[in-house]
Amino acid sequence: MRNRVPTLIPIWVGLSMLLPGCGSLSGTQSGVAVRHPLTTLAAAQGGTIVFGTVDQADTPGKAMARVLDDMARSCGEKPKVGRVFHVQGGGSTAVFFTVTNHPAGNKQVAGMLLAAATSPQTIDAALVSDDAARFPRTMNPMLKQLFAVWHPYPAGPAQPAAAVPAARTGMPAPPLRQVANSDHSASVGLPPGWSLDPRSGGGQVLVHGPGGELAGFNLSVMAQNTNDPSFQRNLRMGIRMTRVRGMMYWPYSPNVAQNIENLYKEWKRSLGQQPPALQVDSVRMMQGSSVLNTAYLRGRVDPDGRGAQSLELMMGVGAPGVMGSYRVHITFSQIPVGLLERDQGTIAAIANSVNLNQKVIGGEVQAATQVGIQMAHQYTGEINQIGANTSARIQSEQQQHDAQLQGWYAEEDQKSRSNQQFDNYILDRTVVQDNNMFNNGTIGHGTLSDSEADWLVKNYPNRFEYVDKPNYWEGTDYHW
Repeated sequence: MRNRVPTLIPIWVGLSMLLPGCGSLSGTQSGVAVRHPLTTLAAAQGGTIVFGTVDQADTPGKAMARVLDDMARSCGEKPKVGRVFHVQGGGSTAVFFTVTNHPAGNKQVAGMLLAAATSPQTIDAALVSDDAARFPRTMNPMLKQLFAVWHPYPAGPAQPAAAVPAARTGMPAPPLRQVANSDHSASVGLPPGWSLDPRSGGGQVLVHGPGGELAGFNLSVMAQNTNDPSFQRNLRMGIRMTRVRGMMYWPYSPNVAQNIENLYKEWKRSLGQQPPALQVDSVRMMQGSSVLNTAYLRGRVDPDGRGAQSLELMMGVGAPGVMGSYRVHITFSQIPVGLLERDQGTIAAIANSVNLNQKVIGGEVQAATQVGIQMAHQYTGEINQIGANTSARIQSEQQQHDAQLQGWYAEEDQKSRSNQQFDNYILDRTVVQDNNMFNNGTIGHGTLSDSEADWLVKNYPNRFEYVDKPNYWEGTDYHW
């Protein structure tokens, strides 16, 4: 269809032509002619790109709903959509989708839909789509081609970017040199005068600047939900857990924006620090992750009495697991106010340079999981003994807790496998099994690009084979 549709053609209300072969240009949605034409581009590497103003829509959500409804009518089924997220730096809302185009012979299509308010009265939408098998490879080239000609934002074009506290303005960043942390689980690009904190490890990165700047990426802290029934029961029984350094103690809540100020202060306490006075300028929830509830805070702190620093902080909270524990994921930057204009671009460049070594991280997570299981069993044994000395009711509750623990591990394992399978799909990667490593019959797994995997399996079918999600190896092909 993309070869038959010229650019800038007026169409009727409805966006059925946004997907290749879905519907026709002669259909109408309400019988009212469209006031704004749409632009259709044939993507350089395949796929279809369409953008323009959506009539009869006054919010991005309504615009996206109209597009998705029209897809459903034209393709014969409702599109399956992911979680709506916001594109950093552009002000647009976006969502990934897949749909089966039944009129075109049950063709599997995948794409990304974006919408943005271009004025108080108009909403623009854009869509990039391709065959589902090709979309992970053609998505980024299509987005680059789209944003080269589609500029719905007052500040100019913007492209989807990683959601990290990053610069909005400022001077260009200086050249960076790549530095690995102590266990080689991550590396980061640093300008002259900046240093990597020696405590960085386990995929976590903490950097110091020459002017008192401080930034952390991919930090992860364990937290205890003090409202968890088992925690409260232990308090009633007179069991007081010794406060562990590096552990946060705070009631769990999915509304991270409402709690982010207290979570920040509790994080500082977990580090053995006195929480600094915090002036909050703005807080908002962020969208885009189906795993974490995440909030973004902007404000000011004076951590050492030497003057105010600009703080940008993201905190993501995972769902509670064993004994009410949950993880808090943190990315932040602190810049002295006087250096803000100079350093914003530098911080953004450092953030974009962070690389994680998933193989090292996976091994560390697996080892830490075994330690955690042993600690959980030890803790469980202590509670069982107390329960045996108090009442049979406590024993029954503990047995139920053990069963929940096993179910939690199984559920988390399945989630991790599914998340890794989705990541591999989006990032154009495949897990491959080598049935004769070192030429001695040793079997090994590895994650390669689709093209590399296809070449190995095609040319050496007796040695290499594809690995599906049920056969992933924990700690090698995925981790949790």
